Amino acid sequence: MNTALEKRQLKQNRSVPLKSKLRFLKPQLVEGLIRVGGRLHHCTLAVDEKHPVVLPAKHHLAILIARHIHEETMHGGPNLLLSTIRQRFWALMGRDLARCTVHRCVTCARARPRSLEQLMGDLPPVRFTKSFPFENVGVDFAGPVYLKPASKKAAPVKAYVAVYVCLVTKAVHLDLIPDMTTDGFIASLRRFTGRRGKPSTICCNNGRNFVGACRELEELRTLFQTQRHQSAVTDEGNVNGIQFRFIAPRSPYLGGIWEAAVKSMKLHLRRTLGNAMLTETEFVTALIQVEATLNSRPITPMSEDPQGLPTRKCPGVSNHRPRGISWLADR
Repeated sequence: MNTALEKRQLKQNRSVPLKSKLRFLKPQLVEGLIRVGGRLHHCTLAVDEKHPVVLPAKHHLAILIARHIHEETMHGGPNLLLSTIRQRFWALMGRDLARCTVHRCVTCARARPRSLEQLMGDLPPVRFTKSFPFENVGVDFAGPVYLKPASKKAAPVKAYVAVYVCLVTKAVHLDLIPDMTTDGFIASLRRFTGRRGKPSTICCNNGRNFVGACRELEELRTLFQTQRHQSAVTDEGNVNGIQFRFIAPRSPYLGGIWEAAVKSMKLHLRRTLGNAMLTETEFVTALIQVEATLNSRPITPMSEDPQGLPTRKCPGVSNHRPRGISWLADR
């Protein structure tokens, strides 16, 4: 790309050459920077969102910006990286830039496991039926995690993370539970319904799939195998009009959507925190940042056409405001 020639053409209010890679972007020169044109001049969005700055392909500056945003998004995947870059910049060959950045990241390479893939069964209707966010929810627990105690001489405090995932949009809600008890889970469920609304259905694991768990998961296994716990949770749901569905024993593949959400949460925490031990306040802050990052992932394919449809993200669940109107209305 001959930047000097294209700048000279734009200064003279002329079109860029026909062989230029910018000819489809309707470029315009603003304060010495080439920006993407368009028909959003009177829109109230920020200038960087309406007319992002064009980054040349394979340029060192574009690579540095991509690396910085990759670390800002807590080492997210290529789609999240490209979506975040396009909030301020329009990188030529952006997909290749995002893939190369993630592939060359040393932290991501060390944390990337090699897994086998196999063909799974058909999805249930609740996974693709249009509904409000968090109307149908899956829940799982991760942990234990160890928090820094208030006193330096005290032992680390054990806690767990409750992961709620929308079965349609895959939006995530993370909540820290101080202890693995029935009352602790019901309190977490009340916090979830207070912030996200009451779901109609909650799917979760059957406790018997924790039979082969290690010693650290003994509390989880004991809690879920207790009939009193299942009865108390079901009664709490019946009072609020929530139906609980437990998957079959020893069938974790039936809850793959919340298992994937737990994996994504652990991925960001491991790559960002490492072996650091945080206080409860610091860990809750990290969980909220991970939640915002996961809920910023696009839910539709991104187009290379700047005049195409805007990238759609999970509505009503993140502070990151998407461009355009989402196909799911907020409650």
